[in-house]
Amino acid sequence: MTFRLFDFFDDPLLNGLREAMGARLVEWYGGKRSIRLIGKEELERLRTVGIDIDGFDQIKVESDGTISFKGQRILVYIRDVSVMDRQHTLPKYHFAFCRTLERMQQNNRWFRYVVANRDDGLFRINFYGSRTGTSEERLNVCQCCLERVSWKGFSINGSSSKDRIQIVGEFKLSDFFSEYPRDLLSVLPKYTTLNAPLNDYSDDWPIIAERLKRERGFRCQSCGLYIGQGSRHFLHGHHKSGEKNDNSPENLEVLCIGCHAEEPLHGHIKRLARYQEFLTAFPHWPTLVGRGAMKT
Repeated sequence: MTFRLFDFFDDPLLNGLREAMGARLVEWYGGKRSIRLIGKEELERLRTVGIDIDGFDQIKVESDGTISFKGQRILVYIRDVSVMDRQHTLPKYHFAFCRTLERMQQNNRWFRYVVANRDDGLFRINFYGSRTGTSEERLNVCQCCLERVSWKGFSINGSSSKDRIQIVGEFKLSDFFSEYPRDLLSVLPKYTTLNAPLNDYSDDWPIIAERLKRERGFRCQSCGLYIGQGSRHFLHGHHKSGEKNDNSPENLEVLCIGCHAEEPLHGHIKRLARYQEFLTAFPHWPTLVGRGAMKT
């Protein structure tokens, strides 16, 4: 004997109650239920005028440093701009949890931000003061964000002024969202248990690491410490995702051994004799970390 269960999924009354309760909508997908974290109306607002956020708890920092809102990778910017004597400064937009956003979060200033993820470089701005009104403006990308994900090797201290200007000028959001897709729920794992490579360093890793350190100016990308000649063994190449076989530029960064030891699952570095040697050779390193330059 078989029983046919009542289909609650399309019942308007029950769905109305669900919406009033703020419960997430669950729908059929590929034979399994999947959670839709964002509604159609909110998704449309992300692609157009943006959505106000109340605080940092609405934003998620992804493992790659980018930021997301309800399962969607997003951009963050300040929408309200003060105009005095017809003079104003447009804000920059952020796509990663960079030093600037970290500082704003620490100062409880997240209420000033709006999230969006349109890719044409235009943002809805509200002007107030000697000029009032709303318009769409073209904003520049935050350089700290470019450094956070090492976009095309960008480094504020390690790249030349010419290279920085070129990378910033050529940066396009369409390229960014191609590299870091908006919809985090639709991204399938890169590997399966059948084809996943061994998580070990490639044979050419020493060459790659040395080139990486040179390109980044022999400077730690977390605390900013410069490591001079004769102490380069205190400077490490780090795989941000934890995949040692992924030597793509966006997955690599240069860290001093001190900051490297602060990375998740890297606490064992502190037990090394070389770590203690580093603390002796660079006694001012803790003050660099104390300035808030180190990533969280």
